Amino acid sequence: MSDTTIQALPDTATAGIPGSTASEMSDTTVAPMPDKTAAEIPDTAFAERMASILDRILHTDFTALPISEIRSGGYVVHTLEAVLWSWLNGTDYRSITLKAVNLGDDTDTVAALAGALAGITHGPDKEWMEAIVAPDRIHALLK
Repeated sequence: MSDTTIQALPDTATAGIPGSTASEMSDTTVAPMPDKTAAEIPDTAFAERMASILDRILHTDFTALPISEIRSGGYVVHTLEAVLWSWLNGTDYRSITLKAVNLGDDTDTVAALAGALAGITHGPDKEWMEAIVAPDRIHALLK
């Protein structure tokens, strides 16, 4: 991934989210620089910080890592890794979600995010959808 692509990640990630800007997003990724606001940090520093955070995902055979090397304890970078690992190693909604749950630790967050990606890319699991109790009540709540 090029430096230009890495620098564009914040804008790409926040595109379409009302009220969210790359500066707001960078406030959390540059936490080791607490004496600076996001606006005071040069774009290159932000890109370097993002590159160091994403290095394991971008520059290793990430999908080949064994489950024992995937951490999912709640730290945001570990959550990102766990979600992407589950999504990239699954083949459908069910397998992706089960991989996320079986990682242990912060399973509710990891499975919710991995399940969202799985739902977008593979659609919901029909058998699981049919097992939902009182689907009419749930649909009514969604309206």
